[in-house]
Amino acid sequence: MHLKELLNENLIIVDLKSQDKWKTIEDLVDVLIKAQEVNSQDKNELLESLYEREQKMTTGIEHGVAIPHAASEVVKQLTAVFGICKSGLDFQAIDGQPTYLIVLLVYPQRALHEHIRTLASIANLLNDEAIRTKLKACKSSVEALQIIQQE
Repeated sequence: MHLKELLNENLIIVDLKSQDKWKTIEDLVDVLIKAQEVNSQDKNELLESLYEREQKMTTGIEHGVAIPHAASEVVKQLTAVFGICKSGLDFQAIDGQPTYLIVLLVYPQRALHEHIRTLASIANLLNDEAIRTKLKACKSSVEALQIIQQE
């Protein structure tokens, strides 16, 4: 599945403020709750799954991109939220560089294969420097969604 199939303007935040990856993950989960993709009473369980996965190995990849992800039965289907941190944050990326673009993915265990294909699709999309540059410059979720949908 492609990122453009998972997102709408309510699942994109273009002005993430946190400089801490743990708080950023929580902020993105809050977006999922606000968009009614996750029930508020499931927040802690979902955060625990995401934090546990992140502690095993950073999901900060190269070129200012992080893709925190985890399986959790609190979601019924593969779900994503996209955040942009214009100032960059330390996601302990494998290249040691600040992270600007964060795609958080959560999925039920039965969607593991779909999740892997989606991870590959996101990595391919955000490997394009021109796309990353355009996304970092976005001023609205609508603008970010248009860029993602064009690709």
